[in-house]
Amino acid sequence: MLCWLVMGTIWYLLTVGKRPVIDPLFLAPPKETFIALAEGVRNGDLVLAFGVTLGRSLAGFLVASLFGVPLGLLLGGVAAVSKSVGGVIDALRSMPATALYPIFMFAFGSGSLSKIAVAAFVCTWAITIYTAYGVRDSGETRRFLLRIHKVDRVQYLFDGLLFPAMPAILGGMRAAVSLALVLTIGVEMIVGTTNGLGQSVYNAQNTYRIPEMYAAILVAAFGGVGLNKAFVLFAHWLTPWSERGGGLV
Repeated sequence: MLCWLVMGTIWYLLTVGKRPVIDPLFLAPPKETFIALAEGVRNGDLVLAFGVTLGRSLAGFLVASLFGVPLGLLLGGVAAVSKSVGGVIDALRSMPATALYPIFMFAFGSGSLSKIAVAAFVCTWAITIYTAYGVRDSGETRRFLLRIHKVDRVQYLFDGLLFPAMPAILGGMRAAVSLALVLTIGVEMIVGTTNGLGQSVYNAQNTYRIPEMYAAILVAAFGGVGLNKAFVLFAHWLTPWSERGGGLV
């Protein structure tokens, strides 16, 4: 809370007075920004834009989780797979998302599917890496004992791979859920769309409606913080045995 107060005070001091430190054309004063924020919420424009962007980012995040967790378990649990495809994974996760967007647009069109695909592609590798390292760091002793007792494959999957790596998996998913929101907004701004927070920021910037632009940025910031906090609560509930929910704060 103190951090928000400090940032708000600095923002106010930089933008008020007859000769503000920063021209209002570049940084709107807090009063005008919050008036624009209230108006955007009242008429539903910002609420709709945030809802569309949130839906796209969560869809990309869920797709990434469905692919990233199993792939990470495979990479972390089977050394031969890690050695054979580890370099490919490193190459794929190093590719810039914006450079790949034309490929996704050709494949999925210019609508929401292509934006979801970009978020899913990038977030998949983040979750994969976290999961693989979580499996490796959990140690081999548990899996060795499970193999000695000749447990079935399902039990080995859960008790030997998934559950021990769960804190790391949740850490990767937490990073990915924020990354998905950032990517979605970025693609909406760069490529354009009929709705979404990125489009709201872009339109307001191009028409010099600076308070409206910062109002949309605030919605993105508060939405991102809320999304992160919600996921941390979910992680604490899901892994009560792990210290602070897998080290999530």
